[in-house]
Amino acid sequence: MRFYLLFFCLFHLIFLKSSAEEVNSDSILSFSGNVFFYLNNLEYYNGYRKGEPFFGSYIQLRLSYKLLDKFIFSGGIHARKDIGDQAFFSDIRPLFRVHYVFKKFSFIFGELQYKDRHKLLDALLREQFIYNPVVEEGIQFLFKGNIISQDLWGIYPALNTPKHREKLCVGNCTYLYAGPFDFSLMGYITHYGGQLFAPENDPVRENITGGLGVSYTFLLSNNTSKIGLDQFFIGSYTSDTADISRSNYIEGWGMISKIWMYIKGYWAGLTLYQGNDYITWEGNPMYQSNSFYYFIEFSKSISFPKGIYLNFGFRLDFMDMYPYQFFENGDHQIWIQIEYNFLKKIR
Repeated sequence: MRFYLLFFCLFHLIFLKSSAEEVNSDSILSFSGNVFFYLNNLEYYNGYRKGEPFFGSYIQLRLSYKLLDKFIFSGGIHARKDIGDQAFFSDIRPLFRVHYVFKKFSFIFGELQYKDRHKLLDALLREQFIYNPVVEEGIQFLFKGNIISQDLWGIYPALNTPKHREKLCVGNCTYLYAGPFDFSLMGYITHYGGQLFAPENDPVRENITGGLGVSYTFLLSNNTSKIGLDQFFIGSYTSDTADISRSNYIEGWGMISKIWMYIKGYWAGLTLYQGNDYITWEGNPMYQSNSFYYFIEFSKSISFPKGIYLNFGFRLDFMDMYPYQFFENGDHQIWIQIEYNFLKKIR
């Protein structure tokens, strides 16, 4: 699978050519960065998820060079500090990216574009990935059109060594836009193992999750507010053995229904879920419940001048309980995020 994905991306990089008059010989050197402060406190008391605080900040600095209006080469540094961690930095790493652009197509090698977790559902890739690991490294193919958008990527978070096992992830998110309707096709595959250095009772295994969805958005008269209805069908296909025969796979499914509204920066939504044997390794584990599950969410977003952005909100989760029982042992999370972005053109 990894070789097919690499060949697919290289094919587009090599064979999608442009005419000479489309090439701009001007080169642009720029310096950019973003600083992100976050607090996301999870309080969960069920058998699927534990309480966990995400409290810290990170900074990313990049120097980018645009060549021939087609290639963008960038390098920089990412540094994250979790409050309470005794280490000087919780995570620090270099950032490298080669970005090839052809009209509405893009090919990226190195640091990937990772905004909003590639628009995947929380059931496939949990929301807390924006705090840790933050950075994804691999290859990515993007298409951004008026009717369809495509995001296909592969990452290699861990090599197969005597100290730790191999981990490979491949994801896809496709959107088709038709007036007030959005149709989506999503998938996320996680491969764990590697036969070399494999210890006993720790076999090679995979988790495949996917989803089909349709969304309807109704714009209000002032076009600054909207109401939406979302319906998603998700499924999983999981193996815990090295034998890839179908009989050793566990199949699961689920249905997610959501109604939401956005009015002048305020967002509120109600999500309902019912599933059966759905398994996700990288998504929110709450969706692995076979019980009826729903949650209420509220957030507020504010954009300030000079590239400053603020978002805060809360979420109340209900599983196997009536609303009036929430204060006895209810699951919930609260968050606040502050982000600052800047871009300085050097030449």
